[in-house]
Amino acid sequence: MEKLKFDKEKINNIILITKAKANDIWIKIYRYPYAQKIKKLQAQIKIPTTIKNIDVLKKIAPKLHWIGSSWKMLSVIVPLFIFFYYTLGSMITENIDVRSEYTAEYVSVPVFSTADTMSYLLKREVDEKMWTPNLPIIFPAYVLDNMPNFQIGVVEAVKNIAFVMRKFNNTEKQQQDINEAYDLLKYSPYVWLMSKQDNFKLSPSSNSQYRKAAKQLRQYGKDGVFMATADELRFILRRAAKNLRKLTLKSEEHIQEHSSDFIDTKADDLFYHNMGYSYALWQISKNLGVDFKNILTDNDVYEDWTYFVTSLKKAAQINPLIVRNGKLTSLFSANHLMVQNYYLMRAAAIAEKINNELLQVEDVTEN
Repeated sequence: MEKLKFDKEKINNIILITKAKANDIWIKIYRYPYAQKIKKLQAQIKIPTTIKNIDVLKKIAPKLHWIGSSWKMLSVIVPLFIFFYYTLGSMITENIDVRSEYTAEYVSVPVFSTADTMSYLLKREVDEKMWTPNLPIIFPAYVLDNMPNFQIGVVEAVKNIAFVMRKFNNTEKQQQDINEAYDLLKYSPYVWLMSKQDNFKLSPSSNSQYRKAAKQLRQYGKDGVFMATADELRFILRRAAKNLRKLTLKSEEHIQEHSSDFIDTKADDLFYHNMGYSYALWQISKNLGVDFKNILTDNDVYEDWTYFVTSLKKAAQINPLIVRNGKLTSLFSANHLMVQNYYLMRAAAIAEKINNELLQVEDVTEN
C-alpha cells in the first residue's frame, strides 16, 4: 500500500502539471515514461477523468515539441542573423580611402585635367565603391554613419569647383557640359528609388545622377582647348577659401556647444564630412597645380600652393580610431575636430594669401 501510495502521488503530480502546463510536460521527453506507468496503474488506482487527456496529448506531443523548439530556435537565430548581417555587412561595405592619389593621364593637347580628376572622384564613390547615403534598411550599409558623410563631403567639394568652372572662358559646348554637371551635382544624395522631397514619388537615384555628372565633366575636358588664366585660378581660390571657412565655422560652433557632452554622436558626422571634402579638394588642387603651373610659377606662388595642397592632405588623413570632441581644457581627452580645423583654417588662409598675391601682380601689370 505504501508503494501504491507513492505511485499515486507521482501520478497526481503529473495530472496537476498537465492541467497547468500541458505543453511543457510533453515537450520534455524524460517525463514520457510516467504516462506508461499511469496506464498500467489505471486498473489499481482511481484516476481523475483528466488523465484520459494524456492519450490526446501524446498524439500532438511531437507537434507541440516542434513548435516550442522552433520558437526557441527562432528567438535566438533571428537576433543573431540581424546582428551579424548588419555588423559584418557594414564592415565589408565601409571603404573610406584617403590614401589613394589620382594622377590625370598626359595628353598632348592642353586640356583641363582637373575635370578628369573630378569625374574620377565621382565614379570612385558611385561605381568602384557603393554609394551609401541613400541605401534603405534592407542593406547592411544602412547602419553606416561615417562613410555616408565622407561621400557627401566628396560630392560637395566637386560641386563647389564645378560652380566656379561655369565662370571660365568656356566654349559653348563646354558651358553646356559644366552647367549640366553642376545641376546634376545639386541632386539630393539620399534618393534611392523614391524622393522624400517629391512626396515619395519614383525618382532617379543619386547614383545615376552623379554618374551622369561624371560623364559630363569628362566631356568638358574634351570639348575645348584649355588656356589657363590668373582670373580663373583666383575664382577657384576665393571659392575654396570661402567654403573652407564655412566648414571650420560649423565645426567651431559644434565644439563650443558640445565639447562638454559626455557622449557626442554628431562630432563624427562633421569630422568625416570634412574629411571627404578635404580629400576631394586635395586631389582636385593637386591637379589644378598642373593645369595652372605656369601661372603659379610666373607669379612666384608655387611654394605657397604646395603648402595649400599639403594642408588639405593632412586634414584628410587624420584618422582616429574614435572621433572625440573632448573638452578644450582637458589634458587627457582629445578633440579631433579642433585638430582638423587647424589644417582647414591653414588651407583657407594660404588660399586667400595666394589670391591676394595674384591680385597685386595683376594691379601692378595694369598700372
